[in-house]
Amino acid sequence: MMPWIALAFLVLLFHPDAPVKSAADPAWSKPFQRELRGKVIRIVDGDTFEMLLSTRETVNVRLDGIDAPERGMPFATVSKNYLAQLCFGKQVRLDVSKRDRWKRPIAKVYVDGSSAEVGEQMVRAGMAWHFTKYSNSTTLDRAERDARIAKRGLWADPNPVAPWLWRKAKRR
Repeated sequence: MMPWIALAFLVLLFHPDAPVKSAADPAWSKPFQRELRGKVIRIVDGDTFEMLLSTRETVNVRLDGIDAPERGMPFATVSKNYLAQLCFGKQVRLDVSKRDRWKRPIAKVYVDGSSAEVGEQMVRAGMAWHFTKYSNSTTLDRAERDARIAKRGLWADPNPVAPWLWRKAKRR
């Protein structure tokens, strides 16, 4: 009798209609979709979150044009918490520009009912840098300049280190 219970459990666990799916090559990625909607269910760090799609698949999303402090850096927790304040548990709309090397959508993110872009809000609050290596946004450039002048968030630190420089130093 026990082997049947174990078999039934495995069938239910791996059944295609299981409640939440996360696949290496999820259905949302084919064909490329410019707009996605879902609910933010986890904040990974200050520029990445996980969302649940209506298909019950989960997907990690990278905010377009910004780079937030990495775990272990000053302001990393503050930045992550600020992103959570902006979008955790809320319905969001993504305007996907491309995918990164890990197949994550890189997107401008809007909380439903708001026209404010989440990445811009992060930069304006001094919780992230404008990632000029991958973005030439004048809006993000202005937002970072304003945050620097006002010494908001990470700009209150007399010598903030950009995440890309921190990562490069760690690799050495």
